[in-house]
Amino acid sequence: MGRALGNQGPDQGYALRLAEAFRHRLVLAPGEHSADAVAGAVAVALRRASFSGRGPVSDDVEVGLRAYGFLGDAPPELVKFRRSLFSEVHHTTVHYFALREIADQVREELLRSSLSEVVVALAADWRSAFALRD
Repeated sequence: MGRALGNQGPDQGYALRLAEAFRHRLVLAPGEHSADAVAGAVAVALRRASFSGRGPVSDDVEVGLRAYGFLGDAPPELVKFRRSLFSEVHHTTVHYFALREIADQVREELLRSSLSEVVVALAADWRSAFALRD
């Protein structure tokens, strides 16, 4: 474990391919870009997959997109929260630590939950996905 090590797992590049299947479903606020949403969701997906010691699957990417509200009408507070995190993160060589921050913001308990449990939790309160500091 270390600041620059992230969460290792097999076949991580496959998450990029999986994420492309969601691109047409993204709901973006003005000024947001699909490349940033995908990059951030992939970071979350890789962290989720690594907890199980496996490569990424479609549910991992979906959890990343749902946690940050990219697959539906996100409340304005969530859009405001994600905007600063996701700005230009698709430039991964420059923004590696920003991607780590996106992944690390999502609570481990949520990442260890099934997709259906995540959907229910987020429907009740989007804040439940994050360890928000006051």
